[in-house]
Amino acid sequence: MAFVDIPGAFMQADMVGNVHVKLEGRLAELLTKLDPKIYNEYLYSNNGKPNMYVKLKKALYGTLQAIMLF
Repeated sequence: MAFVDIPGAFMQADMVGNVHVKLEGRLAELLTKLDPKIYNEYLYSNNGKPNMYVKLKKALYGTLQAIMLF
């Protein structure tokens, strides 16, 4: 048995179907600061905490589909 790690491999795999992820707190704020023209309309507050839902185009480590792709 051998294990091999391919750096960035998950970033290359396309997602199948619709997979949404909720970004909370500082992560949602940072994404909005990165490009306010695009992301400001998707940012909302829940109990004073910034939140945003995003749709994945590429596999994200830890998602069920990411595990099934490899």
